[in-house]
Amino acid sequence: MHEVIAPEPSANVDFKTVRPRVERFSGMFKRKKNRFRIFDKDVRDALFGVGTIGMHLVGSTFIGLAMGYYLDKWLDPKYGTKPYLTFFFLFMGIVAGFRNVYFEARRLQRMNEKNAVPPPGPQKPEGKEKPYGYTPAKGDAEDANKDE
Repeated sequence: MHEVIAPEPSANVDFKTVRPRVERFSGMFKRKKNRFRIFDKDVRDALFGVGTIGMHLVGSTFIGLAMGYYLDKWLDPKYGTKPYLTFFFLFMGIVAGFRNVYFEARRLQRMNEKNAVPPPGPQKPEGKEKPYGYTPAKGDAEDANKDE
């Protein structure tokens, strides 16, 4: 085997001050690396869903407003529709935004119910429930043993 020879420390380095600085720097680097990382897929999907709710409302409103404005600008010289199409499409954009918000909220609620944790305490057994005071008949003795 080869001998490992450690280098001699130089006289200028104060190891009592260098080590805490290196640990503090490496700790900051690790925190930044994992700061915004969410590993649970359901939580991540819920956060993205909540984030899109506002974009649905604002985006639909602006798209409706822009459609109405440019249709008015295009059709006004010929038909005189100056404020009507703008207001109509603005209203339709707001309705479409609230519709998207409603469907997104329903999707998030279904996802939450699917992943809901049951409340603590005794749970009812799933499957066939026998009425209170049920006693198996002679022929049902084998079926009674299977359930237990």
